[in-house]
Amino acid sequence: MFDRRWWGPDLWTRLHMPGSARQLALMRILLACVLLWLYSTPMLMFLHELDLQRFRGLTWSLLPTPVEQFIYHHAFPYLYWTGIVAAGAMALGLLTRYATVTATICFILQFDVYYRHTKSHVDWPYWNFVLLVFCLTPALADRYSLDALWRRWRGREPAQRPAQHYRWPIELAGLWIAITYCAAGVAKMFPLRAGFVWIQGGMLHQIATELYFDSPVYWLFGYATPFNYSLRWPWFFMSTSAVILEMFAIAILFQRRLNLPVMVMIILFHVGVYMTAGPIAFVYDAAICTLFLIPPEWFGDVPDEELSPADREDDQAQNSPS
Repeated sequence: MFDRRWWGPDLWTRLHMPGSARQLALMRILLACVLLWLYSTPMLMFLHELDLQRFRGLTWSLLPTPVEQFIYHHAFPYLYWTGIVAAGAMALGLLTRYATVTATICFILQFDVYYRHTKSHVDWPYWNFVLLVFCLTPALADRYSLDALWRRWRGREPAQRPAQHYRWPIELAGLWIAITYCAAGVAKMFPLRAGFVWIQGGMLHQIATELYFDSPVYWLFGYATPFNYSLRWPWFFMSTSAVILEMFAIAILFQRRLNLPVMVMIILFHVGVYMTAGPIAFVYDAAICTLFLIPPEWFGDVPDEELSPADREDDQAQNSPS
């Protein structure tokens, strides 16, 4: 009934296909820039300077409370500056393996403490897992790095690795993205009482009305907004669409052709929430997640000779016009 070649290979097949060293290197640079951008918030050091005597986390954490207290009261400034230096070295590709591990440890420890003091989401759903995956691969610095430049300057041969080494970190990141968004859709529906409230659109309507003065709609139009906030059907449509889109993200595991369209629609949903309520961070996060789902063949350095005939047919079906 369905042509598997049109849908493209599933995740297990993609894990064994050749990947792009350029894509992996660009994602390393981009993720390091995300860390530097997050470090630019003044809230991290401000939280430390408050020196709250009682550490009362608002969310659940794997770290024991004494460890969190030590980080908060004593280790925060050292982790902060070490994390910035490590993220900068990770972006430049300088001592990349050590820089990535150091940046990951500093980021997880600091932002665990930061999010435990707020009602915001923990960054596990987006970057912590991806950073841990990047810590496991030595192939991050094979392109666009000072390490590769230094290796060439010393007259040594470029690192020779099977092209699959550049593929599995990208695909594992895609796996985590699929699980994260699908879980977000499930969480909106359960318990069923809360899911019924969400589907009706009342929760999204409440968020948008309460945060109206923080939204771009207010910045652009002031009180003369072109939207009629008394209508309920647009909020019902957006709430229902969000659940369907997020749950459908699990399809990333079973095919490839629809991955980018699904993520683009999720980005548009986040843009809609940003325009009506103000939070923009999810737009950035979803946009970067989408880059992990770009077919590696688009970067022009995937060795075609390593593709099996079946994989080559899948790739041709993926990139052929509809």
